[in-house]
Amino acid sequence: MVAKRKKVRILMLQSQQGAALIVAIMILLLLTILGIYAVTTSTLETKIAGNERVLKDAFYAADGGIDCSRMVIALFITQQNPTLPTDTSVNDETNFRKEVLGFASIDPLPYVNFDYDYTGTSTSTVKIDINRVRAEEPPGYSGEFGAPVAEKQTCIYYAMDSVSQGIAGASSDIDTTYRHVIHY
Repeated sequence: MVAKRKKVRILMLQSQQGAALIVAIMILLLLTILGIYAVTTSTLETKIAGNERVLKDAFYAADGGIDCSRMVIALFITQQNPTLPTDTSVNDETNFRKEVLGFASIDPLPYVNFDYDYTGTSTSTVKIDINRVRAEEPPGYSGEFGAPVAEKQTCIYYAMDSVSQGIAGASSDIDTTYRHVIHY
């Protein structure tokens, strides 16, 4: 009886029944791991693309705030009671006019509020701080004594800081210097 048991064990070790099933399960396990990795990677890339879009929107809004503030400065220099464009407001117009014209250096933060609205729904708000830095003759300009009467020019320099707050916590801050040339 002992001899029969040894033969049975030898036959079971040499049998390949179920090997194909084990190989198939291992291949399916490997494909499952690859699938999970692919889904995770594409989800992460989608989140990165969404964050990049939101950040660009905030940057474009801050950049639009710089353009808006240049126009607001020009309006306050040339007009007594300027009509501001839609979605633009100025805090404390009297003191803002004094600072733009150089009569005072009062600096409440910020002066200009601008709603950046390019799709019909307000997605970013922009706050712009404008400070008059200095006024001087343009570079290369000479006003000589006894020269024929010509147009006089003055350059007024403004420091502008435009901060945009967008959706999902995105924000962008652009600092620039603007030179406004006055001809008289």
